[in-house]
Amino acid sequence: MPRTPRTNSMVERCNGRIAVVLRSHCLQSGLDLEQTRLRYVALYNHKLPQSTLKSRTPIQAMKDWC
Repeated sequence: MPRTPRTNSMVERCNGRIAVVLRSHCLQSGLDLEQTRLRYVALYNHKLPQSTLKSRTPIQAMKDWC
C-alpha cells in the first residue's frame, strides 16, 4: 500500500531517527528546535554510515563521487 513503511522504508527509518532525537530533547523555543535540527543534520551527514552507501557517511560518498 502507498505511504507505508514497506514502500518507503529508508525515509521511514530516517523519520524514526529524527523522532527519537526530538523526543530525547527538551525544546524550549523554535531556536532550540533549529539548533537541534542543525546538529542532527551534521551528525547524519558526517558520522552515521549508511548501508546503502556501502557503510560510508553521506559526506564520504559525495567526496568519493566528486
